[in-house]
Amino acid sequence: MLIMKRKMAIFLFVILTPLAVGMMLNCMVGIGNLVHTSGRSQTAVIDIGTVPPCGEGPDFDPEKDDPCVSVGYAMIGAHSNIEAPEYQRYHDIMGLFAK
Repeated sequence: MLIMKRKMAIFLFVILTPLAVGMMLNCMVGIGNLVHTSGRSQTAVIDIGTVPPCGEGPDFDPEKDDPCVSVGYAMIGAHSNIEAPEYQRYHDIMGLFAK
C-alpha cells in the first residue's frame, strides 16, 4: 500500500494508458467503417484532361514554366514477372488513378 501512495501518478498512468489507447483505436476503426459504409470513398471519376509530361530539367524556370506532377509506382518484393495475375489489382488501381 505504501508503494501505491508514493507512486500514485505513475500507477494510474500505467493502468489507464492501455485503456486510452484502446479507446482511440476503436474510434479510428469506427471512423474508417463509417467512411467505408457511407460510400464517400467511392467517388466518381472526374476527367481532368491530359497531363503534360514533366520536363523539369536543368533549364526549368519556376517563374516562367508551369509545374507538373509525375506519379510512379513499383512492385516491392521478389517477382520475376510484373504481369503476373497476383499483381493485376495494383495495375487496375493505377489505371483508375490515371483516369
